[in-house]
Amino acid sequence: MGAGANALPSECECLSTNFFYLPGTIVGAFVADWLGPKRTIILGLVLQSIVGFILSGVYEKLKQHIAGFAIMYGLYLSLGELGPGNNLGLLAAKATGTFRFVGRTVCIGI
Repeated sequence: MGAGANALPSECECLSTNFFYLPGTIVGAFVADWLGPKRTIILGLVLQSIVGFILSGVYEKLKQHIAGFAIMYGLYLSLGELGPGNNLGLLAAKATGTFRFVGRTVCIGI
């Protein structure tokens, strides 16, 4: 980027891409409460892989329609947040014991 270049379009693209994470995060919180974190991770990853395969299968057509690619990629990102994005930390917190146990484990690890 040169000295006189405008960084605003690049920042707007990054901001609009990050907005695709929000629906997956919001829906993922409710789905995790309903199904549990392990099943939500599995559901999110399976749906994300299906959308990923569809995205790669129709890539030649989507190169001509950038809006369609953006929507499909946004759905792909949302499904990534629905599954592992929301629930990896939750599943790890449920798998460990109390804080006392975690503290002891950290001290042993150091």
